[in-house]
Amino acid sequence: MLTKETIQSQLQNILAGRPAVNPTILFTYYPAFNHIHEVLTGNEIINGYCIGELTKAGKQVKAGKWLLICTNQQFVLLHKGVLTGLTTIAISLNEVVTITPRYSWLSNKVRIIDKHTEWELYNVNKTDLQFFEQAVTTSLLAAKK
Repeated sequence: MLTKETIQSQLQNILAGRPAVNPTILFTYYPAFNHIHEVLTGNEIINGYCIGELTKAGKQVKAGKWLLICTNQQFVLLHKGVLTGLTTIAISLNEVVTITPRYSWLSNKVRIIDKHTEWELYNVNKTDLQFFEQAVTTSLLAAKK
Protein backbone atom coordinates (compact mmCIF):
# COMPACT_ATOMS: atom_id res chain seq x y z
CA MET A 1 0.00 0.00 0.00
CA LEU A 2 1.23 3.45 -0.88
CA THR A 3 1.56 6.27 1.64
CA LYS A 4 0.21 9.78 1.33
CA GLU A 5 3.80 11.07 1.06
CA THR A 6 4.48 8.72 -1.87
CA ILE A 7 1.40 10.02 -3.67
CA GLN A 8 2.45 13.63 -3.02
CA SER A 9 5.90 12.84 -4.41
CA GLN A 10 4.43 11.21 -7.53
CA LEU A 11 2.18 14.22 -8.10
CA GLN A 12 5.08 16.65 -7.66
CA ASN A 13 7.03 14.68 -10.28
CA ILE A 14 4.26 14.72 -12.88
CA LEU A 15 3.45 18.37 -12.17
CA ALA A 16 7.05 19.50 -12.58
CA GLY A 17 6.23 20.66 -16.10
CA ARG A 18 3.15 22.56 -14.91
CA PRO A 19 4.38 25.34 -12.59
CA ALA A 20 0.90 26.91 -12.39
CA VAL A 21 -0.41 23.89 -10.45
CA ASN A 22 0.48 23.64 -6.77
CA PRO A 23 0.10 20.09 -5.31
CA THR A 24 -0.52 21.51 -1.83
CA ILE A 25 -3.56 23.38 -3.13
CA LEU A 26 -4.86 20.23 -4.81
CA PHE A 27 -4.75 18.34 -1.50
CA THR A 28 -6.42 21.26 0.30
CA TYR A 29 -9.28 22.06 -2.09
CA TYR A 30 -10.03 18.58 -3.49
CA PRO A 31 -10.39 16.17 -0.54
CA ALA A 32 -10.30 13.10 -2.80
CA PHE A 33 -6.54 13.68 -3.31
CA ASN A 34 -6.02 12.84 0.38
CA HIS A 35 -7.44 9.34 -0.18
CA ILE A 36 -5.59 8.21 -3.31
CA HIS A 37 -3.12 6.19 -1.24
CA GLU A 38 -6.01 4.13 0.18
CA VAL A 39 -7.06 2.95 -3.28
CA LEU A 40 -3.85 2.34 -5.25
CA THR A 41 -1.61 -0.69 -4.88
CA GLY A 42 2.11 -0.56 -4.16
CA ASN A 43 3.30 -0.86 -7.76
CA GLU A 44 0.98 1.71 -9.34
CA ILE A 45 2.33 4.96 -10.70
CA ILE A 46 0.15 8.01 -11.28
CA ASN A 47 0.49 9.31 -14.84
CA GLY A 48 -2.18 12.02 -14.76
CA TYR A 49 -5.47 13.27 -13.38
CA CYS A 50 -8.41 15.52 -14.15
CA ILE A 51 -11.35 16.84 -12.15
CA GLY A 52 -14.97 17.20 -13.22
CA GLU A 53 -18.53 16.02 -12.76
CA LEU A 54 -19.43 12.40 -13.54
CA THR A 55 -22.20 10.64 -15.41
CA LYS A 56 -22.68 6.91 -15.91
CA ALA A 57 -24.62 5.98 -19.05
CA GLY A 58 -25.92 9.55 -19.24
CA LYS A 59 -27.13 9.82 -15.64
CA GLN A 60 -25.48 11.88 -12.90
CA VAL A 61 -23.65 9.59 -10.45
CA LYS A 62 -23.21 11.91 -7.46
CA ALA A 63 -23.28 15.67 -7.31
CA GLY A 64 -19.94 17.35 -6.87
CA LYS A 65 -16.45 17.08 -8.26
CA TRP A 66 -14.91 13.72 -9.10
CA LEU A 67 -11.19 13.05 -9.41
CA LEU A 68 -10.16 10.83 -12.31
CA ILE A 69 -6.71 9.32 -11.84
CA CYS A 70 -4.83 7.55 -14.63
CA THR A 71 -2.22 5.07 -13.41
CA ASN A 72 -0.09 2.54 -15.21
CA GLN A 73 -2.74 -0.14 -14.45
CA GLN A 74 -6.17 1.47 -14.17
CA PHE A 75 -8.41 4.49 -14.11
CA VAL A 76 -9.74 5.38 -10.67
CA LEU A 77 -12.67 7.70 -10.04
CA LEU A 78 -12.77 9.21 -6.54
CA HIS A 79 -15.42 11.33 -4.87
CA LYS A 80 -15.16 12.53 -1.27
CA GLY A 81 -18.52 13.72 -0.02
CA VAL A 82 -19.04 15.53 3.26
CA LEU A 83 -21.87 13.26 4.31
CA THR A 84 -21.39 10.26 2.03
CA GLY A 85 -17.70 9.58 2.60
CA LEU A 86 -15.35 8.19 -0.03
CA THR A 87 -16.72 6.63 -3.22
CA THR A 88 -14.33 4.87 -5.60
CA ILE A 89 -14.78 3.32 -9.01
CA ALA A 90 -11.91 1.40 -10.63
CA ILE A 91 -11.67 0.65 -14.35
CA SER A 92 -8.84 -1.64 -15.45
CA LEU A 93 -6.90 -0.52 -18.52
CA ASN A 94 -7.63 -3.96 -20.02
CA GLU A 95 -11.40 -3.30 -19.83
CA VAL A 96 -11.27 0.07 -21.62
CA VAL A 97 -12.79 -0.07 -25.09
CA THR A 98 -12.33 3.61 -26.00
CA ILE A 99 -11.39 6.83 -24.30
CA THR A 100 -12.25 10.10 -26.00
CA PRO A 101 -11.45 13.63 -24.88
CA ARG A 102 -13.74 16.33 -26.28
CA TYR A 103 -12.97 20.01 -26.27
CA SER A 104 -15.70 22.62 -26.63
CA TRP A 105 -16.53 26.16 -25.60
CA LEU A 106 -19.13 25.08 -23.08
CA SER A 107 -17.79 21.95 -21.45
CA ASN A 108 -14.65 19.91 -21.98
CA LYS A 109 -15.27 16.20 -21.48
CA VAL A 110 -13.56 12.87 -21.32
CA ARG A 111 -15.61 9.78 -22.18
CA ILE A 112 -14.49 6.32 -21.12
CA ILE A 113 -16.30 3.33 -22.54
CA ASP A 114 -15.40 0.07 -20.86
CA LYS A 115 -16.79 -3.44 -21.40
CA HIS A 116 -19.67 -2.75 -19.00
CA THR A 117 -20.79 0.88 -19.29
CA GLU A 118 -20.03 4.41 -20.47
CA TRP A 119 -18.56 7.04 -18.13
CA GLU A 120 -18.28 10.73 -18.88
CA LEU A 121 -16.43 13.33 -16.86
CA TYR A 122 -17.54 16.81 -17.91
CA ASN A 123 -16.77 20.41 -16.96
CA VAL A 124 -13.08 19.55 -17.05
CA ASN A 125 -10.49 22.34 -17.20
CA LYS A 126 -8.97 22.50 -20.70
CA THR A 127 -5.33 22.39 -19.60
CA ASP A 128 -6.10 19.54 -17.18
CA LEU A 129 -7.75 17.62 -20.02
CA GLN A 130 -4.73 18.13 -22.30
CA PHE A 131 -2.46 16.94 -19.47
CA PHE A 132 -4.74 13.94 -18.84
CA GLU A 133 -4.84 13.07 -22.54
CA GLN A 134 -1.04 12.78 -22.62
CA ALA A 135 -1.13 10.58 -19.50
CA VAL A 136 -3.72 8.27 -21.05
CA THR A 137 -1.64 7.85 -24.18
CA THR A 138 1.38 6.92 -22.05
CA SER A 139 -0.58 4.47 -19.91
CA LEU A 140 -2.34 2.73 -22.79
CA LEU A 141 0.88 2.32 -24.78
CA ALA A 142 2.62 0.84 -21.74
CA ALA A 143 -0.31 -1.51 -21.05
CA LYS A 144 -0.17 -2.91 -24.61
CA LYS A 145 3.49 -3.91 -24.23
